[in-house]
Amino acid sequence: MHCAEEFAPKKFPKTETSVQPDPNPQPEHILPVDDPYYAQNYGNAMYESQSGTWSGYGCVPSVRTELLPYRETEPGPSKPLPKIKVKPKKRSSGDSSGNGRKKSNPEMWAQTLRKKSREAGEEYVNRKGKTIPARTVKETCGDGCKRMCKVFTEEERNAIFQRFWSLPDEDKRFVIWKFVKRVEPKRKTEPTSKRGYTFQYFFEKNNVVHQVCQKFFLNTLNISCARVYYFFEKAQTPEGIPKRIKRGRNRGPNYTEEDLVRVRDHIGSFPYTQSPGHNSMKKKKFLDASLSVSAMFRMYKEQYPESRVNESVYRNIFNTNFNLSFLKIKKERAPA
Repeated sequence: MHCAEEFAPKKFPKTETSVQPDPNPQPEHILPVDDPYYAQNYGNAMYESQSGTWSGYGCVPSVRTELLPYRETEPGPSKPLPKIKVKPKKRSSGDSSGNGRKKSNPEMWAQTLRKKSREAGEEYVNRKGKTIPARTVKETCGDGCKRMCKVFTEEERNAIFQRFWSLPDEDKRFVIWKFVKRVEPKRKTEPTSKRGYTFQYFFEKNNVVHQVCQKFFLNTLNISCARVYYFFEKAQTPEGIPKRIKRGRNRGPNYTEEDLVRVRDHIGSFPYTQSPGHNSMKKKKFLDASLSVSAMFRMYKEQYPESRVNESVYRNIFNTNFNLSFLKIKKERAPA
């Protein structure tokens, strides 16, 4: 049977030390916590030497104040702190030419993917972060319709819907131009009516054109009246031919091919060196450290002031037509 003294808390003897008074006493100081045991138990505790009390975050109980100086009373095990390994970020390999620069791919831009999804009637997220659901065929007009809407089955409506939304926006205008007619009304119910025209909607089946109602036409294609109205107001010529979409068609560059040849010759005229430690398969070349693309462009404009090439074009040729970089000046470390 174990003795009860074995389970009693151990008492550490007090040590008498002669402490000389500090000529320049400070109100408080931080307890050194280089030992993991005290770093875990005391944290950022503050000890006020004049009052003999502890304060601050991680404050130790008053019963522990008798343990000063802590090195002589209860030394903790010195265990090394674990080392955190940070995995370096992998650099982009660039294009196949080996110049290490990543080329822009407009086909994978978020706005391009968003535009393709919208043109195809698929689900997408707009610029505001709102999810736009995919388009589907809506309900039909009903049994009481006086037009030839009953001729088309649900399978045929889905086929018309799929063919329409597989076309780009420019070709969708031709569908509206072919199957929607704007005509003058045969009669006016009110003499003061401002209605100057009406619309007739058609669908084709087995090379036969059938007139359908407005609801059946719009719900089959899942479009709004505004799209039809916009086409007849602004999207067709006076002769009734659909206009070409001008969105995203910027004017051509104002520089010539001769200017581009001058840029290539100017960049190739600078002396270069090849690093001995670099992979010789990629044939990386280095220009002087005092140069930069902006400085080289300024030299080019001084030599060819009549050229219309701007710095953006100059930089693009530098990145895509050459495998060049600039040397880095290594700073010498001061002796320890």
